[in-house]
Order: sequence, then C-alpha cells, then structure tokens
Amino acid sequence: MSAVSGSPAPHELAAELGRRSHAVLALVTLSNHGEGTIEQLGLDQACHERGRLGEDLGWLAAVGLVRRDSSAGSWDISDPGAVYRLSTLGATVAASLAALAQACGATAAHRRVNP
Repeated sequence: MSAVSGSPAPHELAAELGRRSHAVLALVTLSNHGEGTIEQLGLDQACHERGRLGEDLGWLAAVGLVRRDSSAGSWDISDPGAVYRLSTLGATVAASLAALAQACGATAAHRRVNP
C-alpha cells in the first residue's frame, strides 16, 4: 500500500488501470473536455458495455481520480444527468498517461526513421 492509508500504491493503480479500459478512456476524455455528463463526453457511445463503464467510473471515484455531481447521491443509482470531472490527482494521472502516449509515439517515429 502507499503512504496514504487506504490508497493504492502506484504499481497497484497502474495495474488496475491496465485492466480497466473504460477507466482509461474516461480519464483521457475528461482531461480533454473538463467535465460533462456521460452523454456530453461521448462515453455512452464509445463504451458499448454500460455496466462496465459504470463499474470503472465507480472505481475511479473510489481511488479519488474522478468526482461526480449527482442528484442521485449514490453510485449504485444510475444518473444520466450526473456531471463527472477529474480530481486533482485524476488530472495528474491523465497528464501522465498523455505524456506516456506521446513518448511512445516519439519512440516509434524514431525507430521508423533510424532503423
């Protein structure tokens, strides 16, 4: 575990993100758009498995990466009007994912130019 009681260690967080493709998509989408409902963010169209998206958003909230403003008050209740946004930690993780993707792209381009 990490130094903060109850929060996952970085390697645990990374491993779980690797298993949750909808969570990664939600982080990237929220990073690009700031905030919005699932429909406004296009996540309902991008994620064909709605139940899986809900589970992944709930996990993101549980580890402190996403916040939800909802009249439902509970993550157990679906709320199409709920507004999602990244927490400060979530924004940092999303920025790290973007930097990783950029570095991987630069490495691939370098390999094509310098085989």
